Amino acid sequence: MRKPLSIYQTLMLPKISGILEFDRARAISLIRKTYPFAVFLILIQSAVIFFYKEEVITLFTLESVELISRLLSISFVGIIMTLINSPVALLLMALDKKRTLMILSACGFVLGVVLAAPLIKIYGVTGTVYTLLFIEFFLATTLVIIKKRK
Repeated sequence: MRKPLSIYQTLMLPKISGILEFDRARAISLIRKTYPFAVFLILIQSAVIFFYKEEVITLFTLESVELISRLLSISFVGIIMTLINSPVALLLMALDKKRTLMILSACGFVLGVVLAAPLIKIYGVTGTVYTLLFIEFFLATTLVIIKKRK
């Protein structure tokens, strides 16, 4: 799911960085104009996978299809958070705030380690998906707060 976002960031980072040197408002405007295309691709992919999830799952395994289908459905919430944090992370990279992003990533990692053990113990494999959702929520929320301060 992240591939369109990764491609978008790879293509846009040099352009955004160059524009930011002269005009921050124009760079933000460019992100606002181009980002909906990446969102569109992700939403189309998500819709196809969501509506055909059993068929997609059975391409890879015939075991635990119902469980995997439920986990996949829960994980779609994370896509929304990823859609929120991706343009903000791009802007921070373009602003050369890589240190901030690395610290945030490290905090996300630590949060994941701390949450995983109890959530997996309580919810089993579903706890893994909950852990990922908590991490994505943390990243999205923190990135939005950082952006509002800049």
